[in-house]
Amino acid sequence: ALCRSPASSSRMVMRPLYAALFLLSLAIIGFQIAIMQILSFLQWHHFAGQVISAALLGFGCSGTLLAIARPWFLQHVKQLLPLLLLLSAIGMASALPLVQAWFGQFDAQLLAVDRGQIWLLLATQAALFLPLLCGAMAIGLIFISQPQRIGSLYFANLIGSAGGGITLLGLMWWLPSWYLPAVCATFTLIGTIPLKPWREARWLAWLMLATAGVILVLAVASPAPVPSPYKAVSHALALPEARERDRQYSPFGLLQQVTAPSLRYAPELSL
Repeated sequence: ALCRSPASSSRMVMRPLYAALFLLSLAIIGFQIAIMQILSFLQWHHFAGQVISAALLGFGCSGTLLAIARPWFLQHVKQLLPLLLLLSAIGMASALPLVQAWFGQFDAQLLAVDRGQIWLLLATQAALFLPLLCGAMAIGLIFISQPQRIGSLYFANLIGSAGGGITLLGLMWWLPSWYLPAVCATFTLIGTIPLKPWREARWLAWLMLATAGVILVLAVASPAPVPSPYKAVSHALALPEARERDRQYSPFGLLQQVTAPSLRYAPELSL
């Protein structure tokens, strides 16, 4: 007969948590990097600060909620952990069409005279905040449920975050930035598989399938975002018979080559 020691059994139980924590941490950092580039494409690079503020607010609110209702969260950790991962995955996949719909219409120059622009900005911030809040709550829930292993769990969290930065920067050489939120959502969805949520509740298994469907549909059906009409590339493409000859993706942004019969470049000369 083969005997398994308590320590060995405990390690096997912990492995799904490490895998889920690693993949979720990877996805959260990758999601922030992808959204930064999307916001800079839609408007300008200085709006990337929105992502940082949304992440800080999400992690801050998650810590507050976990501290206030710690006993309840610990009592339902087996159901809440996969649920939070799935909600975070849905939020990441849905962020692009929501940001495109709201932030694409945002005009910073009208903030002082049009209150509707404030609501567009707040709605965009909410679309970024919610998936980060759910992801941060899942990370915090793993930490408070296993305080005796906080060192190794925090190590998995940091390694996953570093992996997210490296992975997304590498993918930016191959994929347009508007596909990357769906990629991050897929990593988060995969992170729920080691937890085997279907053992706790059948509805979690159906939610996993629904999440996979949402990610697939939004990744395929979401159109490419349209940059602000005030950007130089929008001006160039608005010229008669203008067309895009080439585009290159990279972590530095999207490089577009535009040609038009009426396009002229005369630096340091007056009109």
